[in-house]
Amino acid sequence: MTKPFSIALAAGAILVGLAACGGTAGPPRDIDNACSFMDERPDWYRAARDAAKKWKAPTPVILAIIWRESQFKSDAQTPRRYALGIVPWGRQSSAYGFAQAIDGTWEWYQRDQNAGGADRDDFADAADFVGWYMDKTLKKLDIPTRNARAQYLAYHEGHGGYRTGKWRKKKFLVRASRQVERMARLYDSQLRTCDAQYARESALGIASSPLPPRPPFALTDVGARLPPSKPTQSGMKPATKRSGTAREPAQASQEGQHR
Repeated sequence: MTKPFSIALAAGAILVGLAACGGTAGPPRDIDNACSFMDERPDWYRAARDAAKKWKAPTPVILAIIWRESQFKSDAQTPRRYALGIVPWGRQSSAYGFAQAIDGTWEWYQRDQNAGGADRDDFADAADFVGWYMDKTLKKLDIPTRNARAQYLAYHEGHGGYRTGKWRKKKFLVRASRQVERMARLYDSQLRTCDAQYARESALGIASSPLPPRPPFALTDVGARLPPSKPTQSGMKPATKRSGTAREPAQASQEGQHR
């Protein structure tokens, strides 16, 4: 083996390793299976578990929010806007990365946590951001971190936006919140079979888990926070193409900020 080839091979191995550990790695092959996620992206899974312990938020809910927001794509962005239907005119919002945090909210997180070097396309930073925002939601709105559905509504609309209650008229958003809850429950049941430590902590009540299983789409855990109309069933996977009409771009907005 020639020396230049050896150097190139070593450099390639280093780049692959960096991609696997950082935010540039692509999403897991099966984003609906937490056990596959844990095996394929162990660093990401450990980061989610660390964030869960730090913020006392359920690992499955953190993962489910990221699943809904970006499908675990590090460079996820909102669709482009077009003037006159043809001229590119920026993005629908500044939401970016795994957690789809907008600029202002991410800067708030950086200041609050003294984390100026945190990046939205780094999974560990994004997972910590989601846990941090869930903790803020608990303190500001008294929504338990285990209440996946209401937590997602506040995450998407911002704390001020959630208080207005206007989200009740956004059918796509109510439907998305149900998807997040269902995925959190699925992740929870899967992790109990493949992560012995998670299963043990859950059994002892150490790990915070989503609410106990119940019929799909029941509204008991959110109560008056959701409209009384009969929910519409939808598939588990979010749409692969984002649309400004069928599905508004997902993002986390800061206190008092409403999309």
